[in-house]
Amino acid sequence: MTAELQGHHLGARHKYLNLLSKPIDQEYVSFENIDISAGDIINIVKIDLASKNRNINYILIVLQCEDMLYISRALKQCPWLISDNGYENIFNPEYLHKVLYPKMTTKAVTKLKKYIKLNLKECQRVEQFYAYEENEKEALEWLPNCSPEFIVTNFKKHIYHVDIPLLKRLCEKTIEALEIYLNSNIIFFKKQQALQATTFLLKIDLKKYLELVEKDSTLWYNLKFNSNCTKYILTQDASRIMNNFEFYYSVIDIKTFLNHLKKGNVKHFLYKLFEDKKSKERGFIKFEMLVNFLTAMPEADRLETVKQVFLEKIHLIADKCHLPKPLRISMNNLYTFMYTCKWHFIYDHYWYRFTSFEFAYPQIIKIISNEMSVEEINSIVETLIIVAGNSEKYLTELVEYLCKNYKNGDPRIKKSLIANILKHSVSLNKNTWEKIKNTFMGEILNETDEPIYDENFVQLCAELIIIHELIFNGKISDIIHKRFKFNSLKTYRNKLPEESREKLFEVLLNWITNKINIQVELNKKEYLNKVDLLDSVLNLLNDWNKELCDYPVILKMITDFVKVNEENSWDIDFSKIYNKNKSWRKDLFAVSLKMHPSQSVLLNILKHDPSLLEGYYYTHIENKVYRKGISLDQFHKKLKIFWPESISKQLVHTFEQQLKSGTSNKAMIRALCICMPRNSLLQLLIQYIPQQDVINWATIDEGNLNIQQNLAMNMHVARPQPRPEIVLDYAKGDHVAHSLPALYSIFYNLNWSQSQKFIPMLLNKKVSLQKHGIRLAFIKLLPMEVKKLLTEVLNENKNLTIRHVAFTLTFKVLCKQKDSAKIQHLWPIMDNFLNDLTHEENKAIYDLLFQVENLPRSVQPQFFCKAYMFLKSLMTSKKDYYAYMKYSFKRLYNHACENCNQLPPEFLKSILLEYINELPNKDDNFHNSSKIELLSAFILCSDTKESLSEKCQSVLIPFLQKCFKHWNDINKDVENKEIIDESMYFVRLCFHEFMYTFSKNTKKFISEKNTIVPIEAFEIIQNEFVKFIDTTCYYLTLTMLQLNYTFLIIFESCKKDGDDWDKTCSRMLPGMAQAFSDHLKDHCNKYFTHVYVLFEIVLHTVLTQYLKKSMILEFLKNLLNCENFIPLYLVVIKLLCYYSYESDEDINTVKDLLGTISSHTSPEVQIHYYQCHNIQLKSITESMICDSIKQKYDKNVQVDS
Repeated sequence: MTAELQGHHLGARHKYLNLLSKPIDQEYVSFENIDISAGDIINIVKIDLASKNRNINYILIVLQCEDMLYISRALKQCPWLISDNGYENIFNPEYLHKVLYPKMTTKAVTKLKKYIKLNLKECQRVEQFYAYEENEKEALEWLPNCSPEFIVTNFKKHIYHVDIPLLKRLCEKTIEALEIYLNSNIIFFKKQQALQATTFLLKIDLKKYLELVEKDSTLWYNLKFNSNCTKYILTQDASRIMNNFEFYYSVIDIKTFLNHLKKGNVKHFLYKLFEDKKSKERGFIKFEMLVNFLTAMPEADRLETVKQVFLEKIHLIADKCHLPKPLRISMNNLYTFMYTCKWHFIYDHYWYRFTSFEFAYPQIIKIISNEMSVEEINSIVETLIIVAGNSEKYLTELVEYLCKNYKNGDPRIKKSLIANILKHSVSLNKNTWEKIKNTFMGEILNETDEPIYDENFVQLCAELIIIHELIFNGKISDIIHKRFKFNSLKTYRNKLPEESREKLFEVLLNWITNKINIQVELNKKEYLNKVDLLDSVLNLLNDWNKELCDYPVILKMITDFVKVNEENSWDIDFSKIYNKNKSWRKDLFAVSLKMHPSQSVLLNILKHDPSLLEGYYYTHIENKVYRKGISLDQFHKKLKIFWPESISKQLVHTFEQQLKSGTSNKAMIRALCICMPRNSLLQLLIQYIPQQDVINWATIDEGNLNIQQNLAMNMHVARPQPRPEIVLDYAKGDHVAHSLPALYSIFYNLNWSQSQKFIPMLLNKKVSLQKHGIRLAFIKLLPMEVKKLLTEVLNENKNLTIRHVAFTLTFKVLCKQKDSAKIQHLWPIMDNFLNDLTHEENKAIYDLLFQVENLPRSVQPQFFCKAYMFLKSLMTSKKDYYAYMKYSFKRLYNHACENCNQLPPEFLKSILLEYINELPNKDDNFHNSSKIELLSAFILCSDTKESLSEKCQSVLIPFLQKCFKHWNDINKDVENKEIIDESMYFVRLCFHEFMYTFSKNTKKFISEKNTIVPIEAFEIIQNEFVKFIDTTCYYLTLTMLQLNYTFLIIFESCKKDGDDWDKTCSRMLPGMAQAFSDHLKDHCNKYFTHVYVLFEIVLHTVLTQYLKKSMILEFLKNLLNCENFIPLYLVVIKLLCYYSYESDEDINTVKDLLGTISSHTSPEVQIHYYQCHNIQLKSITESMICDSIKQKYDKNVQVDS
């Protein structure tokens, strides 16, 4: 069989290769193994034969080889491997993971996995692969081909790993995947992305999808249905949008909706939107939406609406307006809303833009006056041009008026006129155009005058003059030629009639080509200017949708330019011209390599005419490409497969000669690595193996060194890759840096048995390679093997770099592990590290010690204890680390607070007792707060009363006694001790912070962690406080303790098994209200009546930390039912002022409360009732008062009648 394929171009050779196996009988072919040296063609034909005859044994041999071309070919040719259940005994997860994968290279395994995922559609088999996969991200990729029921069952565990494309695939199977995703704790903008990406579900399950959209108002903020989606919804369920337009207006395509609504119904629907008295304040209505409504109306309805609502404003004149009251209200609301959007339009004449010229023109003329600003006149001119539209009659009338009144006006008015004519209309007759030109563009036509306008305006006028002079006169004056800066004028293309359009194009084309043809002295600068002009010609053709092949003169121009560039060796870049239009490339094929030497062009040449690559010319181009850093790997790979005995062989020979002459570069070396046969490449690599580890720059042959370094950097691109021994021979001493890309690529691709053999070799090398060996060991080997290797390396080597790499990788791998057995294998390595840590390690190791929460939960307690003790000793010995690390310590304390029940109690107790013993010495505020938080969490995290009691005795009482013992000790750093302030006493601050934290966290621990109610702790605090401290000075603190203690006693008495926090609180509200009412009465009797002001402050704190708003309102209702006690009413009024009320239910409850309060006969209660500080509460009160007055009035009217 020939080693060279037949066929002139790539397609022909590809086809020939595919047909080679057809006439061959497999009986005469040996299928024992893969012979790399036989060449690609023979091996590919053997694979095709094996595939055709379903020779599974040979296909398995191919899958285990090192050449990815053969593996890819085998998978592509053998769909039966997956689809035929007869091979399920091989292609099942257990056999693949235990037998086949260990014998395959890493890239081959990845390729096979991807192939199975794409082609295996049988749900039951896919679910087996899913179940076998340990890595959650990997398992997730199997899920889209599982059954809908299986997806629903397992999707939740992958929520945080799923991306939008994968979610779309899951939703194609079942919409429940989207529902699960939206109900998860994923951040809301990802949910928005999910909704937008799954609009295709509208046609699968419209009702369900729209229910998901409507479920959460935050999700549809950026959701947009295009016109097709909107049309589909309207055809299937239009009433859903009609009845909930407030929700859907920003989601749907409003123009499609208005088309569906039909013109005659638009006005009615708009008024209906504004019939509610609150509609004028609605945030959902946008100015742009209302403009769309006006535009969609029939002309008569639009004119009537604009006249009545915005111009004549008849709805504001109640005694003269004979319209029905509902319609008048809608008009008034619409008008009010529009004027809240006045930043969209400054002047009232804006509304004339929605009327007709016959109506607007006489009205606007009347309102123009000399007192108007230039800006207002410009706005009026634009309005008039808009209503004139493309009507020649109206434009002529308008232009006559403007020429008459603004001929000598402000230049800004002239500019506005011309700009708006260009923007809104170009339909002018000859007489109208002449008037505009002569009146407003005289300065530009006058050749002697210097232009007095800015350059942009001059260009705008020049463009208008060119267009209209061509239309009416067929020629352009020289002054306009001079003033016009060439551009393609593509914005006017669709505004002109066909005849004028072609005429304009020809003028522009002639204008620019004439400039190119002007003869000048040939130098590089002038040449570059002409290249820019040539680029403008092509822009013109492209913008006007012309084909380059229809203009042979321009095509010849390009060829000539390229020829001149080549003759003068100027190296001008023609890539911008070549890539101007993809369809033109076929016309430039002959010079494509000279214009744009790149891999894409070279591949295109292979597809059509490889003869362009012959001779020295090809090598010249290749070097030119490589100087620009462009990769040609794909091109070289094609040569090796399809032209092994011609172009590829010639290329190798040429580059080998240059290699011998010492003129090699990276381009040549990389090409050789790809194109050379394997045996030849191995000989080349062996020939240039570095002999010395250290480079002696005084005697080194730099040419030889350059070859060595380039070979080291590029050997891994060969197919198949060189053996690991070769790269190890290059990776030594000063050559390591250059060999790392090849080292990682080759070693990463090793199969399991090769990894076991070669990775230990890296660990036996010098430090510069050992760290890379450790990284590869964690990637390629099993935890038990890593443990053994790492133990040996660390015992023999105390190098800090090695320790840093080993510790970091151990930590990262341990964090990713889910399998408990693997965790137990890896933990001893980490444990040894923690035991052997010194104060001289890399700082990155210390940073990792704070990241306890990333580790598996089973090893977090041990890691926390050892990390804490080490870091504490480090901060003690190295004071300069304190400032750097103290904020990170907060992370450790936070972890301890969240996981108190997981950490050893005795260890936490020792931390807290150490802190208590150090009091009253002032600690860093940052650390002090963290330790107080930990003290609170430690006590609250108690599962039994015995545990709580023990913690109170061991840490709470010592803390309290220490605080009260030093209650009056002033901080040492206080300079002026005569001015007494609470902040001067450190232990007082500690106590108050503890009380705040302890009270705040009580609900969290009881409701979330199911701990016992800490009644004993609050009782101890209260008793100790009363015993040591004068309570009259600390009324707020004592009352806080009293109310917390009372709340928890009632809570425990009402708590039932299975009840959540809110359910228990709802049950206890009456008893809680009575108890708190009794406390207030006792305090007023014991102290003074107005103590209720302080009592209310504490009560507000307790209520907000335990109850949600609706429950607080119910509590207040119960409180008012307890007793007709004036301070109680005043407390309720003050508490009501703290909150805002949005839900109808809350507002109704507040009205009931205020009704009860207003009925109280006490003048003091009445005064406070009418002087509510809360604005919203005041509005509710005033509304109730008005309603009361109205009811009395109606009652009196009925009596009189």
